[in-house]
Amino acid sequence: MTSDLSVSATAYLHENEGQGIWFTPYVSPFSFGQGGPNVSPISVRTTEYDMNRAGALGSATWMLGDHTIEGGFWYEYNDFNQDRRFYANTRAAPRPTLEFMRNPFATQWSYAYDFETTMFYIQDRWDITDALTISGGFKSVTVDMAVDTNIIGFTAPVPGSNADLEGTITSEDNFLPQIGFTYALTDDSEIFGGYTENMRAHTLAPAASQTQSGFDFIKENTDPESSKTTEVGWRYRNGPFQGVAAAYYVKFEDRLLGLSSGAGIIGNPSVIKNVGSVTTKGVELAGSYDFTDEWTLYGTYSYNDSKYDDDVVDATLPAPIRTSGKTVVNAPEHLFKADLGYDNGTFFGKLSLAYTGSRYFSYVNNAEVDGYTLADLSAGYRFGGNEMLEGLELQLNVTNLTDEEYVSTLGTNGFNTNADNQTLMVGSPRQFFATIRKSF
Repeated sequence: MTSDLSVSATAYLHENEGQGIWFTPYVSPFSFGQGGPNVSPISVRTTEYDMNRAGALGSATWMLGDHTIEGGFWYEYNDFNQDRRFYANTRAAPRPTLEFMRNPFATQWSYAYDFETTMFYIQDRWDITDALTISGGFKSVTVDMAVDTNIIGFTAPVPGSNADLEGTITSEDNFLPQIGFTYALTDDSEIFGGYTENMRAHTLAPAASQTQSGFDFIKENTDPESSKTTEVGWRYRNGPFQGVAAAYYVKFEDRLLGLSSGAGIIGNPSVIKNVGSVTTKGVELAGSYDFTDEWTLYGTYSYNDSKYDDDVVDATLPAPIRTSGKTVVNAPEHLFKADLGYDNGTFFGKLSLAYTGSRYFSYVNNAEVDGYTLADLSAGYRFGGNEMLEGLELQLNVTNLTDEEYVSTLGTNGFNTNADNQTLMVGSPRQFFATIRKSF
């Protein structure tokens, strides 16, 4: 708008629908009067979603001497629906898995959510000297999550169907500050630091599988999760080497956890409740070194100490869950990665090693999986010499080069205090991939 004032605005619209499918014998069409000589007892269960969201964001920046002042906003309205439905199959022609399922014979649950998000912020970047810059500001965030379910009109309720409920949960914090600085020690190095507060709005969990009274209880007795993060570090770059070292401290408060309100076989919903805080502290190191124009070495190391600060106490529990001082589930203490790369313009390749430390999958740390190291290898060749071959490239990748056997994913069935909860997934074995690409 002027040499010192600029504005920016963007509007967007996003529509999306999808179905996750699973062929299941547990809910049969015959139980709902949908049987016949050609009907299969194996039905298709889907988890469906339909999202329609629209929003706008904008900002204005004003250059005022050594100050760069910026303010902005974000608004979004998200109409989101989620359903669990069942579809019948015929023996002669099972439903194709790459097409959307239509005409269900039963619906287990159906939720209509409306998310309305409003955020604005203001900040100032102050270049005090050529070496020192300080930036600070705050944001204000409000998220309203409204839910409305109605089992009237369901094709047929099945066991575990949700009850009618409606209501709105608001997550709000009008002052989330952030301040940071950079200070150049020399032309090759600088130190940096910052402090940030943030909030995570309530997700779908308070409404999922809840009764109206359960939803109202969660609304009145829980707070959204929040965090306070402090970080300091040093960056350095000189010739072929560049690196960074940083330390951080995070206080994560009002942790939300789903607590069972009865034996699982009864089908009672979980009760979402705040169960205390988590303290996380750690160090991160990263660096790269170019030995020659062709050879590069890159490495990172992370040390993370994340622990629960409180025991989980609830009137429905026979005794507190002794989580105080325990390590957070699925949080390895050590992570290391190293890459050795080569590229002379024609031949190229990279050998990577990645170590992941042991991880707990029980809140009370009575069950863990071992650490593991994975090696990956890639190599390729770029053709050239004439117009036909220019831009042609051949590449071979081998993942898990040593065919390591390891547990990759934790928490697929959630986490609890048991040593075995069928919640682990094995990692991929050694795999080979060949790629030919041509650019024009």
